[in-house]
Amino acid sequence: MWLAKNLQNIRWSVAEFEAEFSKVATMATYEIVGWQLPTLTSAVESLLRLVQSTASPATGRFCIEAHFRTEETMRAFAEVLPSERYAFYGWKHITDAAEFQGAEFRALGMARLVFGNSEVTVDARPSLPTYDWDGLPIPLATVAYGQNRNPRVREAVADEHIRATTKIVSAALDVVAPEWTPHVRTSTSHLEGMHDYAYIVDVPSRYVQPALLNICESFHLKEGVGTFEFLGAAHEVQTLAATRGYSRSEFPENCWSLNSSLGRTPFAIERASFRYPVLNVTSDKLHAVAEMVDRLGSDITYCSVIRKYMAWNLGAGISSPRVQDNYALLSRQRTGYAMFVGFERYSDEDPPTRRYVSALRPILLKMGAKLKRVSYIR
Repeated sequence: MWLAKNLQNIRWSVAEFEAEFSKVATMATYEIVGWQLPTLTSAVESLLRLVQSTASPATGRFCIEAHFRTEETMRAFAEVLPSERYAFYGWKHITDAAEFQGAEFRALGMARLVFGNSEVTVDARPSLPTYDWDGLPIPLATVAYGQNRNPRVREAVADEHIRATTKIVSAALDVVAPEWTPHVRTSTSHLEGMHDYAYIVDVPSRYVQPALLNICESFHLKEGVGTFEFLGAAHEVQTLAATRGYSRSEFPENCWSLNSSLGRTPFAIERASFRYPVLNVTSDKLHAVAEMVDRLGSDITYCSVIRKYMAWNLGAGISSPRVQDNYALLSRQRTGYAMFVGFERYSDEDPPTRRYVSALRPILLKMGAKLKRVSYIR
């Protein structure tokens, strides 16, 4: 149906098609092999040698991600790395919107609330810029209201419903921040015989709590279940986990843990750092943090160190642009650690990825290592 309606709008020539799709970014991922990296301490030493020799200027800040089995593990880690971005993952039944007045919702990282065929989601990890991000948290969050509806509803009725719902979402947000004009985006997906309608808006972080409250009140959402990621200092999220009635296990089937994909723990710092790597440790503190990770052992289920937006030294006094997928990454494996580097050519004006390989290969050979092309990181 969509294609039939829109074929008349497609008038690209072959030249126009090639010009448009030549803009698609090209990325290359390599594993650095040849180094023995049994501990994070040894891996960090190799990482710092690499960036000091190949980054321009030498990179001084990184993002470390770690997932903790217990509060005690998190508190021990926090002694060497204080942060306001430790996270607790839990769930609870939601009686009505008034529950979102709790102080913990001022520091909401993520949430998924399910009320029958409606849901509300919050994600405080917005899309990153292509170039030159400074590694500081972006003060925006994405709030979305979704509905699951029967596809047998006539198209005209569905269109009218979308327009009406968009107005309600906008009105709810206008009450929150009258000086800020929200732009509501809509999307429709088809899954398992039903239509999912989503109404999505980017909200300044300070408005997330009232936006969540007002949207739930506007649509009379009650008697549901919610799964949450709360952020704060280590002692704050530990207190929250102990006193506010959130469960950290036996998540409902339709409202799983927001830390279920990798760490699978109730506590973490900088989950999903490959997507959103907030810089939280300097190179001079990285050794002390790595030693703590090695000391805590299996009480940390997963750990990584990453720096994106790197300017690689390409030789002859030339540095690459600071593109998002120019990165160096340490990732814990079943035994030891693995190191990966990424190179990106975002626009035609950027250096081709082979230029990066040519620049790094001889430097790594002198260090006893080499590049191995891989399809994905692990």
